Amino acid sequence: MLFFPLEGRVLGKMAYVYQDNASPRSALEGAEILSINGRSMKGILEQVRSVITGDGNSSTAKDYRFGHNGGGFQVYYSVNSIDYTLSHKKGPEKIRICL
Repeated sequence: MLFFPLEGRVLGKMAYVYQDNASPRSALEGAEILSINGRSMKGILEQVRSVITGDGNSSTAKDYRFGHNGGGFQVYYSVNSIDYTLSHKKGPEKIRICL
């Protein structure tokens, strides 16, 4: 089974790297995630919010589950790849990297 190497948290309409499991304490931690493998984070969150449940189905509860249940991203966002392209923003700079 392939795992997405990052754990994330959702705050409002944005998702952030909480922990880089491939490289702990990396510069990615704390960065806003803009896209994963060319899919916008907005689109990923919309898809995930449509299939997971939360307390009263509120978006806040869904976002919490996405960011906290078993690492979240690797549970709810799986791709058949060992290579990931991540666009992120830390400060004003937008960066695209391959994990």
